[in-house]
Amino acid sequence: MDKVLMTVGRFGVASGWTKQNGETVKFMDPANPKLHKSRPVLQIDQQLMLLKSSSPTKLAEEIRGKCQMMNIMPEWVVVDATGQGSGTGSFLKEYWGDVLLVEWGKGANGNEGTGRGPEHSEGPV
Repeated sequence: MDKVLMTVGRFGVASGWTKQNGETVKFMDPANPKLHKSRPVLQIDQQLMLLKSSSPTKLAEEIRGKCQMMNIMPEWVVVDATGQGSGTGSFLKEYWGDVLLVEWGKGANGNEGTGRGPEHSEGPV
């Protein structure tokens, strides 16, 4: 059984980032490097190792509990529903709320995807 890792973060649009020394680095426009351009970003705030369990229900309850402690609503939760994650994701969707289930080889909307991994994708993944 694989380790279960829960990643908590936020997403949005940013114009750049700040180095540890306080220096600001602006994102450049790829079409015109002399200009700055905001872009979609993902900021990882923390990663939590969840308890190993062969029970999808126990794992779903742990995920829901941690999310509720951090005031994360179900519509902001994405679950890898590939393989054993399918039961966990289905339980969360049925008993908690409208979580997004993503399966390998399918798009986020449930349609068949390319079946290729992120290393073959263009842009942010």
